[in-house]
Amino acid sequence: MPVPFADRKDAIRAELIRRATRGLMITYAELSRAVGIPDMGYWKPVLDEISR
Repeated sequence: MPVPFADRKDAIRAELIRRATRGLMITYAELSRAVGIPDMGYWKPVLDEISR
């Protein structure tokens, strides 16, 4: 089964790192706007990929 938003994995990771280095929290809605994907959906698979 393909991982939803796998094509945006690098952008998601970069945005998470950018926020973390500034000590900022982020919501799914903010993250989705930052990387151009819907905020409702299957985030777990792509976030699991990024965490590996």
